[in-house]
Amino acid sequence: MAETTFVTSQHVSLHQRAAFLHQRLLAWVVDGALIFCGIFIISSFSAMTAYDTPTLSTVLTVLLMIGVALYPLLMERFCHGQSLGKMVCSIQVMSLDGSRPTLSQLFLRWLLLIVDGPLMGSIGILSIIFTKNSQRIGDLAAGTTVVQKNGYAELHIHLNDFQYAMPGYQPTYPAAANLSPGQSALISKLLFSTYTSQRWWYLNTLSNKVQQTLHITAQQPPEQFLSIIYNDYRYYRGSFEGSFEGSFGGSFGGSFGGGRLGVEG
Repeated sequence: MAETTFVTSQHVSLHQRAAFLHQRLLAWVVDGALIFCGIFIISSFSAMTAYDTPTLSTVLTVLLMIGVALYPLLMERFCHGQSLGKMVCSIQVMSLDGSRPTLSQLFLRWLLLIVDGPLMGSIGILSIIFTKNSQRIGDLAAGTTVVQKNGYAELHIHLNDFQYAMPGYQPTYPAAANLSPGQSALISKLLFSTYTSQRWWYLNTLSNKVQQTLHITAQQPPEQFLSIIYNDYRYYRGSFEGSFEGSFGGSFGGSFGGGRLGVEG
């Protein structure tokens, strides 16, 4: 299985598992089946109302065509890079820098479905097989790829990836300077903790707490967001300070106000 490496603008290297080809094909099948069911239901209703209310029938037909055409774009835009088929297969669209894809990127992917889709045969499939990051033509043009959603558990972030002191480093979240040493230590310990089955939950929970505490909105997945926050904190505050007052064996609420978190370090 291919592995996609994201090198972010914050000098953090993230290693993410690319989606299997069969996962992407299955997602297409699921989406296609759902679209077919929707077409069948609405078409049947439209046919039943065509004689009595021809205007309603026409409106339903037009809305159906628009909905079918825009389904991939709207789902991936408002469901964090996932259509219903991708949700079933636990895969999602991501930018090559590890961030959520922008509307323009998703629009370009959607536009090139005419090339990658079933009407053009195997072009999209061959592109996925032979490109480094398992990208179809639309992905290549948009700077995106499709990865395994649960692959975040396999991300590896090392000490030498935290290059906040490099010349030219640009902080992303100035509010990170408001963290306490204990809060920073809590983030650090989770980032370097041993993988467990609940690690994704810990990352997501801590990410939400940091956002609430700093009154910011994350633009990256939880682990990448916490890495950037840690980098930015170190950039603003200098060398590491304080103790692990927010130890994972202790109270999570002691650092970020509520809840409890415990992982193996």
